[in-house]
Amino acid sequence: MEKNKNNKTKIVKKITEQRLENIALHYLQRFSTTQANLRSVLDRRIKKSVMAHPNQDVEQINIWLESVINKAVRYGYVNDTEFANNKIRIWNELGNSKQMIMAKLQQKGVSPELAKQQIDNITGEDELKSAVSYAKKRKIGKYAPDYNSEQQNNELHKKHLSVMARRGFGYDLAKQALYGECDV
Repeated sequence: MEKNKNNKTKIVKKITEQRLENIALHYLQRFSTTQANLRSVLDRRIKKSVMAHPNQDVEQINIWLESVINKAVRYGYVNDTEFANNKIRIWNELGNSKQMIMAKLQQKGVSPELAKQQIDNITGEDELKSAVSYAKKRKIGKYAPDYNSEQQNNELHKKHLSVMARRGFGYDLAKQALYGECDV
């Protein structure tokens, strides 16, 4: 048993194959995910159940887990390629560099090969738009409220470039996004 938010005791149920399917479907109704992430979500629930009911057959539960994940993939509820494409588009629009997108995809359980393959579809223009979007959001470079191109402070210039570098943008791309004549 464990306590929930209202400090009431919550009874942890035993895991069955049907229960695992229900947990997975409930999660997939709310979130788009990868196979690896779905596996970790279900693993957490399995561990809670096994802690509360130690007499359960863990090997059988693992067989059910694989069955549930395979069923979700077969029915199209989980598609790593589609997930990667959607996240790349969203994160690129939010001002993330290719490097940062790659790291985030790997954290979500997308294979490095698939992530690299999908990230290679980002064009130079898309990456420039992403860098400009980030510069506007952070109000740095020519998007700073007190920006004056004649009195460009060298220390401030370095500081803005370093902000872009920490975000994963290359020097030339960051310089173009911060001070270039791009109107993206």
